[in-house]
This record gives sequence, structure tokens and C-alpha cells, in this order.
Amino acid sequence: MTARLRNEARALLPYWAGTLAATAAPHLLGSRGAELSWFSYCFGCALLGGVSFGHEIQHRTFPMLLSQPISRSVIWRDKMLALAAALLTSTAVLAGASAASGSPSLFDAAVGQGFRFLPFIPLCVFCGAPLFTLLTGSVLGAAILSLALPGYCLTLAMAAHLLFPALGEAAITSALLLVCCPLAGAWGYARFQSYETRPPRSPALAIPGWLLPRTSSARGRPLVALLGKELRLQYWTFILVIPLWGLLSLGGFLAAGKRDWAMVASVVAGIDLLVLPLVAGAIALGEERSLGVADWQLSLPPPARLQWFAKMLVTLPSSLVLGLVVPLSVTPPSGGAGALVVLVVGNLLLTHLAIYAGSLSSGTMSAVLLALGFSSAAGLVGISSGLLERLGGIASIVAAMAAMVVVLHAFAFSNYRQGRPRLSRLGLQGLAVGGLLAAFAVLPRVWIAAVRG
Repeated sequence: MTARLRNEARALLPYWAGTLAATAAPHLLGSRGAELSWFSYCFGCALLGGVSFGHEIQHRTFPMLLSQPISRSVIWRDKMLALAAALLTSTAVLAGASAASGSPSLFDAAVGQGFRFLPFIPLCVFCGAPLFTLLTGSVLGAAILSLALPGYCLTLAMAAHLLFPALGEAAITSALLLVCCPLAGAWGYARFQSYETRPPRSPALAIPGWLLPRTSSARGRPLVALLGKELRLQYWTFILVIPLWGLLSLGGFLAAGKRDWAMVASVVAGIDLLVLPLVAGAIALGEERSLGVADWQLSLPPPARLQWFAKMLVTLPSSLVLGLVVPLSVTPPSGGAGALVVLVVGNLLLTHLAIYAGSLSSGTMSAVLLALGFSSAAGLVGISSGLLERLGGIASIVAAMAAMVVVLHAFAFSNYRQGRPRLSRLGLQGLAVGGLLAAFAVLPRVWIAAVRG
């Protein structure tokens, strides 16, 4: 292995290891963890694709990479080889874990009229993620767009099927993907060959222009300027997630039957409910660290509490509206008011998991991956230990989730104000969360025994 390949492997190693762990761990629950494993695999592949070229953009090493006395085709080859190895090993782990646990395979899942487009996800990531990274300049944007490419093709196939009923959706979608993926790969290679880096507009502070306010705020109104800055930080949450939802929902409207529409809508709603809180929460703290302005932000005259308050005023409503209100407006929950309260508190819990992950990470993508690991671990603990059954009714579940939200909020603010925590503080925070989970596992039994006694 050459030095360049080792460098690319080291850049992908944390995300690759996290993807393998998040893909394999849910199968410890048997067939019950299959869907969680599929979600972790698809999301992890998208992260790997975005990081392959995006880590150079995040760490501002693209100019040094392109200035080396090496052909760009060689650099492209090494990056694509490392990405291909990561995707192939992740796919092999998913297939092996599914076979070992006797769970249904991701590659047998069908959408629409029997089309199995999920096996195309690693191909779409491999061909599309480098192009989307170079076009958008964002790791997160590339991950979301490459993961959405199969959905776009399925939407077009449904529209074509309405105009030409003789053409099957599966055949059209397969043809579109087989054409789009090579074209995206060739376009990405051509884009990389002619790619030119541009110096930032403000080299003294290295602050991106889109993060700065368009006009100076009125004197004595720092909260307005902070809210505007936080809205600009959530750029990809608004710009990418809403079109993704709109296109996939359009595919549901164009579906041939009500059954197809219900299935597509439920799939989109489930993805939105799980992904949006993680993205919005990770961006809240991770984006400033990716841009290198986190320390500069804390040095501003507004106190840390006011800055944190502005972050929460933007992040939490964004997550609730885009990640809960929008999907539930299409697929209303069953179970009445109790289920709705659980969904609201669950959305806040996922968002705070991502915010806490952002307080420990050095960038948005690492925060998303860490939040995905936290949510997967919480799901595994809750299911394998029977914690939900021990809690009993909805009121106890909501109380436990709300307590976790408060604890994570306090820890995230402490880490934000004082910088990334030391190992000792992180250990204390982990012990506090573990103790809280243990208390909720034991207290319901004690309370029941006291009532019966």
C-alpha cells in the first residue's frame, strides 16, 4: 500500500469503523434489528462518500493536495480505491450479519412495483458523492444528495409510468440509475481535473462570507444578529431536506395505486423522522467547528448563554417543524395524543443527542456519525434490556425521555461554553447518563412493589 492510499485510509477510518459497528450491532437483537441496521448502513455509506473528498475541504487541504507534483488522475484513483474498499467491506459486513442472525436482507427489500433499488445505494454513493462534494463544497450536502439519487430516479420512473403505462417502474428506474451513475462518475472526474480552489474572502479571520451578516445589526440587538447567523448555519437543513421530501412525496403522489402512495409516504416519513433531528442538531455546533470559527464566536461580546439561547431558538423549532410536523401532516400517527407526545419528546431527544455529539466533535460530519452511534446504542440498550416494557405506560416513557433531554442539554451547554471536554469530564458525563438509565430501569419496579405492598 502506497503512502497516499494509507493517507486516504486513515481519513476514512473513523467513519468506516463507525459504519461497520452501527451496521453490525443491531443484528445482536436478531430480526428485530434489521431495519435499524439497514438505516445505519445506508447513512454510513453516504457519510463515507461525502468524507472521501470532503475531508480535504473541511481541513482546507485541497490547495496543498492539488499542488503536489502528482497527476490528478492518480489522486482520483487513490481516493476512489479507498472509497470502494470501504463500501465493499461495509456491504460484506451487512450481508454477513444478516445471514448470521437470520434477518431479511436489505437487498431483498422492494419499493413501488417490486423494484429493489436499495442495492443501488452503494453504487450511487461511489459514483455521485465525489461529484456532489465538488459541486456543493459541503460534505453533508454530498452525503444527502448521493443518498437521494435513487429516490429521484424512482420519482421520474413513476411519472414516466403514468405517461406510458406499458413501461414498468422497475425497468425505468434501473435504466435511469445505470445511466446516471456512470455519467455522474465521469462528470465528477472531469470536474476534479479542472477544479480550482479559491482563497477565502477574509483571509485574516478565515470566516466564510455566507456566515457573515449581510448588513450590520442595530445597536443593542445582538440576539437578532445571532438568530440570523444560526439560520444561515442551518442552510443545508432547509435547502436540501425540503427538496428531498418534496421529490419523494411527488413520487408517492405519482404512484399507480393508493397502496404504493402509502408505502412511499411512510418510508419518506420514517427517514425524515430519523435523519432530520440528527442533521439539525449536528449542524448547530458542528458546522462552526468545521468552518473553524467556534472559538472566534465565543469571543464575541454577547455572552455564551445568549449565543446558546439563539442556537436553541433556531435548531429546536427547525427540527420539530421539518422533522416532525411535515412528515406527520402526510402520515398522521396512530395512537392518539399519547403517541403524539412521545413523538415530540423523541424528536427533542434525537436532536439533543446530535447537539451533544456536536459538542464533542470537531466538525459536522463527525457529529452526525457520533449522533448516529449514540442513537443506535440507545435503541439497542432500550430494546435488549426491555427498558420500555419496564417503564410501563406512556407517562413513564415520556418522563424518562424528558429527563434525558434535560441532562443532555446541560452537558452540551457545558461542553460548548468550556470547549470540548477532557476525558475525565466525559467519563463523569457517561456515568451520569448510565446512572439515570439504571434508575429508570429500577424505579418502576420499586414503585410497583410499594403500591402492591
